[in-house]
Parts: sequence; structure tokens; C-alpha cells
Amino acid sequence: TIMASYYGKKQVAQKVNLVSGYTLERNFKLEDASQGALELKVTDKRTKEPLSNVEIELEETPIIGNTNDEGSFSEEVYEGEYYLTLSLVGYAKVKQIVTIKASQENKVEIELQPFDIAVLNDWNGEVTTVLNRNGFYAEERDWNILEDINKYKIIYLNGAYTSGGTPPNEETFKRLLSIAKEHDVDLVFVD
Repeated sequence: TIMASYYGKKQVAQKVNLVSGYTLERNFKLEDASQGALELKVTDKRTKEPLSNVEIELEETPIIGNTNDEGSFSEEVYEGEYYLTLSLVGYAKVKQIVTIKASQENKVEIELQPFDIAVLNDWNGEVTTVLNRNGFYAEERDWNILEDINKYKIIYLNGAYTSGGTPPNEETFKRLLSIAKEHDVDLVFVD
């Protein structure tokens, strides 16, 4: 199936058989599309709380934005199917197809999965990759993690500072210990 689309026009899908070595040409006349409302609500999968400032992109359209303090985003969108991408620091990125129907409120509720593990000083992202491949939600972070350490359950500190990582100064390290204790975040030290 091939899809002919242009934002503001009705999308057309057509099933075709492709044969190796042959050229296939199709012409499409796209009609004007009507609009529908995209009503998006984004929450934290763990706490069920609304998430503000989630970055939103509706691919192949001019629509980008952020959720408000209630975790909501709304916009008039031309009818059709689109990839919706959501991202927020500390959460797994979401990309899914949404269908907008003309003259309707198209409500979409999405829960973002928070990363449970932050990996500091991850050389080439290797530890993060292994964790994610084994079903753990992990992301690589640097020492600015002190600003939002409460979003994580575990901080994995990779001590390979001789391989190019940035070691913390003593004050930063002591702040990490204090803030982690305050927010009941476990620290794992490896070398």
C-alpha cells in the first residue's frame, strides 16, 4: 500500500504490487481536507500526574508545541493519519500514529514512561544500551541531573573517568549524595 499525502489535502491510500526491475507510476488528485480537533492529554505512567512542557510534533505538518500545566495540548488539524512524537527529559520518547477525523474532537491520551535509571558518564552509551535492551528504562545523563534527580529510582555512576568522562568536584559529589538521600534515590557505583 502506498500513501499519497500533502498537509491540507485528503490522504489517498492505494494497494499496489511492486515487481523488481519494473517501474510503476501512479497519479493522484488530492482533494481539500477538512479539519478536526486534536485533544491531547499526557500523563506520567508511574504517578498518573499530568506532564507539562512535553514537546509535541505532528510529523509532516507545521504543528509543534508543548503541553500546558494540565498536560494538555489542542490544535486544529487537517484530517488524516499522522505520526505523533512526544518527548520530555526523563521519559522514554513516544512515537505513534494518530488518526484525525474531520469535524470531530479527536481525543488522545498518552502515558509517558519515566526512565527509572539515569546513567552518568556512560562511555559511548554502552551501559544505557544494555539496560534498555534488557527491559530497563534508562537514559544517559550528565551532572546536571542534580536539578531533577527525584525523577529517577536509581543513579548508576560509571567510574570510568580515565576514558573521557567528566569527574565531579568534591562539592558536586557531596550534593549528589545529599539530594539522592533526600529523594530516596539509590546510587550504584561501578568502575
